[in-house]
Amino acid sequence: MALLGNTTGALLGYGAGRLLGSDALDLLGARNRHVRVLTTRLVHRPFSTMLGLRLTPGMPFAAVSLAAGSNRLPVAGFAWATALGTAPGTAACVAAGTAAASPLSLAVWGPFAGALAVLGAAFLIRRRRRSTAP
Repeated sequence: MALLGNTTGALLGYGAGRLLGSDALDLLGARNRHVRVLTTRLVHRPFSTMLGLRLTPGMPFAAVSLAAGSNRLPVAGFAWATALGTAPGTAACVAAGTAAASPLSLAVWGPFAGALAVLGAAFLIRRRRRSTAP
């Protein structure tokens, strides 16, 4: 249920971004190189970029959802990337809450290991793609 709540909240932010349009993001992008790079990546590689943003700790959840909506990413890809990207962190929080009596249990640290495995795999895939790119 927590994962469904995360995805639903992200879709609400996505919808707000769609309603607001890209004007606000264009104003930010004119001043900030990072916003321009992110916007370009969201347009050209929407699923993998969104998945990476959702897996990155500390990334502002609502701002990412608004940016995705204002860039008109495909809603299905956005929802799947959000669900997959927030699953490790959500599982970790749920497991930590249920196993709080025993902080050294596998239920607490297993999701963190899973998140590290996903990030490691993404790093290796990206590295391999860069080495084979012309």
